[in-house]
Amino acid sequence: MNTQLQQRLAELRSRTMLAGLGSAIVWGLLCACVVLLAAMWLDLVIELSPAIRMASGAAAVVGASILLARLLRMSMRIANPAAIAGRLDSAASARGEIVSGIDLALHPADGSAALTVGLSAIAVNRAAQMVAGIPTSAVISLRQLKKPAVILFAIALLSVFAAVIAPRMAATQWLRFVDPYGDHPPYSSLVFNIDPGNIRVVYGSAVDVNVKLDGGTADRVDLVLVGRDGQGESVPMFPEPGSAWRASVANVTEPCEYFIKAGRARSVKYQIGVITVPRIETVAFHVTWPAYTNRPPYDGPLPQGGLVGLPGTSVRVRAKSNRSLSGGTMFFSQVALPTTVPTTQPATIAMLSAPGSSNEVEGTFEIRTPGKLTVGVTDTEQQASTDSFTASVGVLKDERPFVRLTEPKPNSFATPDVTIQVIASAEDDFGVSTLSHYRGLNDTRPRPMEIAVPAKHPTQVQGAISLPLSEYGLRPGMW
Repeated sequence: MNTQLQQRLAELRSRTMLAGLGSAIVWGLLCACVVLLAAMWLDLVIELSPAIRMASGAAAVVGASILLARLLRMSMRIANPAAIAGRLDSAASARGEIVSGIDLALHPADGSAALTVGLSAIAVNRAAQMVAGIPTSAVISLRQLKKPAVILFAIALLSVFAAVIAPRMAATQWLRFVDPYGDHPPYSSLVFNIDPGNIRVVYGSAVDVNVKLDGGTADRVDLVLVGRDGQGESVPMFPEPGSAWRASVANVTEPCEYFIKAGRARSVKYQIGVITVPRIETVAFHVTWPAYTNRPPYDGPLPQGGLVGLPGTSVRVRAKSNRSLSGGTMFFSQVALPTTVPTTQPATIAMLSAPGSSNEVEGTFEIRTPGKLTVGVTDTEQQASTDSFTASVGVLKDERPFVRLTEPKPNSFATPDVTIQVIASAEDDFGVSTLSHYRGLNDTRPRPMEIAVPAKHPTQVQGAISLPLSEYGLRPGMW
């Protein structure tokens, strides 16, 4: 085969394949863009599901691939030597000379007569000379790329223009189709400014959600809570001045998602996390004084001055939490004072579940030495509280009671037949429970005489008894 003709045919075949490939790529991109833009427009009109958005993306790829494959097959058909020979012959108006020459070159007459071989060689050389003078553009035109390229450029230009005019809409649609299963709400002119956004709250506490609308107004705004099961619950929000809305979610006990919805528009989803570590809400005390003090027990919160009592005072501590509790611990640290005597009081005291309440525990200790009490709780999932309750513990000293006789005077005189009034006054820091008067006669053993004391055991008591001397058989000079 003529070398010049062979090179020319190879060059034209390569150019034909490249032109066909370029055309196929441009038409494939154009097909994908049209499918995606149509789906995006439809998504603006009616919100498409994530599956349909993903399917539209797949349809764009599949459609572009099918079109690309078909155009490539067409390019391969028009790139074979016979087809190229026909286009060359038509471009040169050779009336079949180029077609015949190329055909003879591709199918040489081997073994034929010398005359036939010579005539074939003349026809091939003639075809090579004619092909060399034909411009490549007359055979393979790139105008087939112009139409799809112009359309694709126009679509791209319109898309850029739309993105400049409505950047939020363009960004929304792009994200909804690039990430169809992501949290990308449909485009709306409404903009939700939400406070607090993502938040973590203590188990059982409430969450206040505030929303301010920009870009428009709404007649109704809902707060939608989505639980672990994927089910949503709508809570109406209350309007406030300045396009603001508010709602409160009480008793949050498990993680959930929430978003704001106004008609078709909605916000992105936010997370409400739950801090499950128990929190101490209240601590109450039941203080029981030693029986001899006759003081009533104390029930209530921590006294203003802390826990104080006499040695042996019993204190029952009851702690309440926001979660169900399995137990708790009281830690007692003794204060190191010069007068402090070490005791065997335990440093750690267990607290058990309180009767009738799953979120309360209680424990008991006795006041023996001054120190500090720290209370902590543990929930049913064995999570210890990160906060604690502390209280100071003080020890009171029980002073001895003081008694004196105010009447009669230490040195008094009386006749044997008079009645003497004996007045006694008693004081005690924790109350007087009994007051007795002892009298003796002529070195006999003193015998008690009880003086009435009020039932409330006051800290000061004054009582009187009568001594009828005439009944004692006294004579002058006796005592």
